[in-house]
Amino acid sequence: METGALLLLFAAFAVQGRFSQWDLPKPQISLDRPTGVYLETENVTLTCTVETHCSDKTFYIYKDHQDPNIHLDSTRDNSARFSFAALNQGGRYQCYYWCQSDQSPSPWSESVTVTIAGDMPKPQISLDQPTGVYLETENVILTCNVETHCSGKTFSIYKNDQPSNLPPVSTRDNSARFSFTALNQRGRYQCVYRCQSDQSSSPLSESVRVTIAEQLRKPRISLSEPTGVYVVGETVTITCTAFGDNRDKTFHFYKGVQRLTSSGIDTKDNIGTFRNTGRSSEGPYQCQYEISIRNRQLISPMSESVTVTTADPLTAPVVSLDQQSGVYIVGEKVTITCTVTGDYHYRNFYFYKDNNPLHSSPISTRDKSVTYTATGVNIRGDYKCRYGYSIKGRWLESEFSNVVTPTFADPLTAPVVSLDQQSGVYIVGEKVTITCTVTGDYRDRTFYFYKDNNPLHSSPISTRDKSGTYTVTGVNIRGDYKCRYGYSIKGRWLESKFSNVVTPTLADPLTAPVVSLDQQSGVYIVGEKVTITCTVTGDYRDRNFYFYKDNNPLHSSPISTRDKSVTYTVTGVNIRVDYKCRYGYSIKGRRLESEFSNVVTPTLADPLTAPVVSLDQQSGVYIVGEKVTITCTVTGDYRDRTFYFYKDNNPLHSRLIRTGDRSVTDTVTSLNIRVDYKCRYGYSIKGRRLESAFSNVVTPTIADPLTAPVVSLDQQSGVYIVGEKVTITCTVTGDHRDRTFYFYKDNNPLHSRLISTRDKSVTYTVTGINIRVDYKCRYGYSIKGRRLESEFSNVVTPTLADPLTAPVVSLDQQSGVYIVGEKVTITCTVTGDYRYRNFSFYKDNNPRHSSRISTRDKSVTDTVTGVNIRVDYKCRYGYSIKGRRLESEFSNVVTPTIAILNKPHFWVDSDAAAQGGDVTFNCSSPRDNPAIAFYLYRQGEMELVSVKSPAADTHSVTFTVKNIDHSGIENYACRYEADVNGRNLTSGDSDPVNITVRENSSVASLVAGIGSAVGLILILALLGLCLWRKGKRGGSSEPRDTVPSVDCSSETLTYAVLNLQTKEKRDKGQRRRDIAQVEENTLYAEVKL
Repeated sequence: METGALLLLFAAFAVQGRFSQWDLPKPQISLDRPTGVYLETENVTLTCTVETHCSDKTFYIYKDHQDPNIHLDSTRDNSARFSFAALNQGGRYQCYYWCQSDQSPSPWSESVTVTIAGDMPKPQISLDQPTGVYLETENVILTCNVETHCSGKTFSIYKNDQPSNLPPVSTRDNSARFSFTALNQRGRYQCVYRCQSDQSSSPLSESVRVTIAEQLRKPRISLSEPTGVYVVGETVTITCTAFGDNRDKTFHFYKGVQRLTSSGIDTKDNIGTFRNTGRSSEGPYQCQYEISIRNRQLISPMSESVTVTTADPLTAPVVSLDQQSGVYIVGEKVTITCTVTGDYHYRNFYFYKDNNPLHSSPISTRDKSVTYTATGVNIRGDYKCRYGYSIKGRWLESEFSNVVTPTFADPLTAPVVSLDQQSGVYIVGEKVTITCTVTGDYRDRTFYFYKDNNPLHSSPISTRDKSGTYTVTGVNIRGDYKCRYGYSIKGRWLESKFSNVVTPTLADPLTAPVVSLDQQSGVYIVGEKVTITCTVTGDYRDRNFYFYKDNNPLHSSPISTRDKSVTYTVTGVNIRVDYKCRYGYSIKGRRLESEFSNVVTPTLADPLTAPVVSLDQQSGVYIVGEKVTITCTVTGDYRDRTFYFYKDNNPLHSRLIRTGDRSVTDTVTSLNIRVDYKCRYGYSIKGRRLESAFSNVVTPTIADPLTAPVVSLDQQSGVYIVGEKVTITCTVTGDHRDRTFYFYKDNNPLHSRLISTRDKSVTYTVTGINIRVDYKCRYGYSIKGRRLESEFSNVVTPTLADPLTAPVVSLDQQSGVYIVGEKVTITCTVTGDYRYRNFSFYKDNNPRHSSRISTRDKSVTDTVTGVNIRVDYKCRYGYSIKGRRLESEFSNVVTPTIAILNKPHFWVDSDAAAQGGDVTFNCSSPRDNPAIAFYLYRQGEMELVSVKSPAADTHSVTFTVKNIDHSGIENYACRYEADVNGRNLTSGDSDPVNITVRENSSVASLVAGIGSAVGLILILALLGLCLWRKGKRGGSSEPRDTVPSVDCSSETLTYAVLNLQTKEKRDKGQRRRDIAQVEENTLYAEVKL
């Protein structure tokens, strides 16, 4: 036992030292030479530094994990320095310190390597770019080269006297290459190598410097003419602008891919300029520049491209006038045309008068010529034009055109024409002399004479006189006469306006008049007026007319008028007589008389009687759309007659009905408005049309056609549950009147009696429907004794649906028992086919949700949480058929039972127990919920200690915990399990009870001496004993339930309970009850201390 205690104490100190070490910070080690390379004759200085609270500490140095026996050179508070000769001291060094106050070491520092360079030759370092200048994106290639007998070498690179992050290169060659990107790698580089055979290092090489140059930016190229368009002969100036500092630059210009000679390039600061002249300048241009950094030439990227386009100079346009002679009459329009040569493209034209623009905006066109018209009185002046157009944004303008100047002449005055007879009257056959007279100076003029706007002669009459004459002869001289003249100025022919018009008056010999009757046929009805007309030819003048009856004058004085005809009316004609006339007038005092006219004799006829009109329907009643037959009847002899029918005084048709009968019919379609019908007839006698008076008037009574009624169901959806009443409504439009309604089922009358009413709708109720049938209706009424029937209505067919069966509601707990706060899952189940249904859940007759639960399943669930009172739950469902909502009856009602298990009463006989003694606990349940099992727990880890079932008709049990020790110092509590309506429920924990363990005197001194070692040895002994017992028992499954026979009189025994029985998996409640049998499966082990 003493040996065990010492081992335990040593382990405690070891653990304490291990954990103290990690509490101290790690020191930092460094060399006085960062490269770590020393000559054999040099001294090496190592420094170990730390920031720590430890005030008294000792520093130690280790080489390759061995003590090199190097003594401390000097020390300060938080650092120590070690100095030694480099000879034979190459290797990897670390340091640590020992804190005296904590008696613990620190962690090891990182390592540094000391390399001893003997007589090895110095390597040579070089760059792939001799200038050492690199762009940021380029790769730097360092080469370390040496001539040495050493076969295996490891080359390393130093940057700015520090080891670089480039990995070393091991090789058997005498050189090594290192490659890296130049970005951020500016600095001074050296190399060194280590001979692998003797681990000796060479001196550092000389240094090479890497300089990083920024990437040259792309220059900007531009043209002196922003559009890039130059007229042939202009100088093209191209500018290349570089960005950056003002160091010397060399510019290069390219036309296409050809580099231009530097002789035409001017350079100033950051700008290069190239100039060229001529058509050869046309094409694309680019530029770039180069600079020199430490003798390395860097070239910029190529600039963007600019294109030079050359254009021919614009030729001057040609301006011209629409009058080649250039002569215009004052007031005439002057049309000026500006014409250019070249190809067709858009141009802007400008016209000028006396060097001033004629218009504010240009005239744009693709044509090669454009016109401008000048009007008004102030248009004298010089006219010219110019044009311009744009090429790629540059505006080009031509020179001015030639100048044109119009000449203006006064307009010619109209001449005056006259006749040789001042009166202007001529007898047919006389000569007519016409004179044309002008004003103004004497000059050569040409006269033209016109009759009725047609030239009178084929050749002009030319004279220097101011008048010209023309003579007309013959009988055909009647007409209008006029003249005009003209002459030439600078090749332009000018003509005057027409003169006034003169018209000779010709007197014809008097011709015999013509007498006529107002009836061309000469037929008159007895008693009709006869109007006789006497008509003459010739001009309008005063004349005297005379009428004669059987050669006797009809009147005593003449009828005077200026008209060419005159009438005379005779009344009461009933016998056959002859009529004729004559006339006379004076010309400048001469009286002329005509011959007698022809003779006319009227024919007399009897007047026509009025016809009679009648309808084919004696009642005169017709339905709109029905045919109406109208008959027109006359009296008298049989002869060809023409009949006319009229509707509201308007002809019914354009065709004529001709017949030799005394009656005729016409058929019309009745309208929906009231109209009057009548007729008349007529026939011809010697070409005269005779018409009868109108017949009587007949007016058909028009009745609107009966519209088909509309049949409807009281359920708009047309869906009925089997056994429901079906109410059918038959509705008509129109006015209120007596109607008779009929209902039909599958085309058979539904009733024998008539349903008569003045209402516009009537209903009929059908009961006991269980099959699919069609329903329709019709109606009728009488007008003036005529029976009218409507068409059948539409057909309605009720849809029959079986009544919805009530659903069944159930709970997820068959017992219906729930603990307060437990979730309650309610299921609503229906029968029938799968279709979309809407389920609703109700709690105490109130809906549980604002919206229904829709699903195609036959059942749906609802979850209720927080139930703590007794409530009733039920459900119902519904679905729609053709828009009608059907609802089921409510389901059965389920009422969850809410179980409340009060916590048990828990107490102990004594809350203080002696070490190794027994403790008895008591647990009882309320009488309203008798327990079926009790559970004892130790609350620290909520460890189940024991389970017991109460005796019959009891509500409590006792638990005994044996051999209590310090591990039993804890709070204990109990629970119970009760059967509530068939469901096992577990109560909450009782109030806890705390147990205090009193120690024995012998045991207390021993425990104080050995400390925690007792627990460790006990656990190991128990584990070994358990394994031994298990092996000894072999295949036996019988548990031991007795304590081994041992003499315990002189030694203290501690028993450990080990339950090694394997249990089948059971439900939660069953497992707890099984624990009650734990004592039957208890194995006891004896440990001797």
